[in-house]
Amino acid sequence: MNTFSKIGPVISLTATLTVIIVLGLSSAIQAEEFWIRKGSGSAPRPAAKATKKEKTKTTKRTELKKAAKPTIDLTEDSSAKKLPSANTPAKTSSTPSPTEATKASPLVEDADRSTDGESYTPTFGRPQSQGFRVGVVIKTGRQPIKDVLAYIPVPQEWPEQEVSIFNDEVPGNFEVQEVEQLQGLQRLVLHGRSIESKQTVVALMTYKVTTMAINLPSDTSIFQLPDHKDKNVKGFLMTSEGINFRNKKLRKQAEELAAAQDSAWGKAQAIYDWVRNNIEQLPEVAGAQYLGAQAAFVKGEGFNDDIVSLFIAMCRSIKIPARTVYHDTGSYAEFMLDDGAGTHHWFPCDLVGLPAFGKTVEPKLILQKGDNIKVPGEKGRRKFVPATGICKGISGTVSPKAMNFVREPRVLEDN
Repeated sequence: MNTFSKIGPVISLTATLTVIIVLGLSSAIQAEEFWIRKGSGSAPRPAAKATKKEKTKTTKRTELKKAAKPTIDLTEDSSAKKLPSANTPAKTSSTPSPTEATKASPLVEDADRSTDGESYTPTFGRPQSQGFRVGVVIKTGRQPIKDVLAYIPVPQEWPEQEVSIFNDEVPGNFEVQEVEQLQGLQRLVLHGRSIESKQTVVALMTYKVTTMAINLPSDTSIFQLPDHKDKNVKGFLMTSEGINFRNKKLRKQAEELAAAQDSAWGKAQAIYDWVRNNIEQLPEVAGAQYLGAQAAFVKGEGFNDDIVSLFIAMCRSIKIPARTVYHDTGSYAEFMLDDGAGTHHWFPCDLVGLPAFGKTVEPKLILQKGDNIKVPGEKGRRKFVPATGICKGISGTVSPKAMNFVREPRVLEDN
């Protein structure tokens, strides 16, 4: 059900408004296109504090009535499943990244898990600052509209990424209602109170994002498998869309690779090396259909996201927690291990391009971490959370003629 695509470079705001996806407004749309347009500069994403109902400080804030009933549900796209294009790594650098350190709850029966050993503190380097612009463009027809809500994923802060608001271009009839904190991402909620007929309204926010490379640990022997019964671990050991390990041959391959290694780090790296050496990357093409982990394993080929999903599926099949990380041009994987003190750490690994295991070769603008996201008000879970819109209003109001989402890299120009 997830749709992924890639839109070509965007040079200016005018170009932006002409190439952004125009959504059909006549019926409810449930699409999941991974759509990030490349701009003339590199870009990170907006980050808000990890508070569920934290509101943006630089824009007006209001609380909407909950009584209005949705009449139109909009997403970035409603077509077939599409993949984000893979990012071609450049430069060289090392990086293992723990992103969320949470204390494990070791069980007595896990004799191979030690909690009195050496602790680990990640290190970062080579910060790169980028701009990232998000927003919505709404066109009205012959009648005015009221109460339009746009939910747009924005960059958030991680240990290796800092985010701040750089520029606010939200007009008077729009406002930032709040920044929602979901598991693994944040969403900007823009509210259009009233838009007159035959109008084009543009509401944009630009963020400054500084992303750092994650350095490789100096001693990987201290790491061990987390307790698979820990509530903070369980969610990263389950199947999710496109990440399935029911295939017996897939599980057997992962078990054989792990059995030949003595350390937890070695088990994850053995799977990483096998996937890179045995699965051919298909060229990224707009509209390419997502295959999933099992199909990539059987066929011996797949797109960037398929290869990442296969690594994650094989890790999960042998109780190594793993997840997808989406960035502005593709995706990579992270796996979780505990240090000797029992603290969880996440380590990145890039399955395509230049080899990068347990470190980052180049900083990438992070959009989302995780691939099994619960979205408020929606049934089930999403692998990738797209921008969506809802037109709420009173009796007699109509939907917008067009509602287009903007998410693109920008060159930051200081005044």
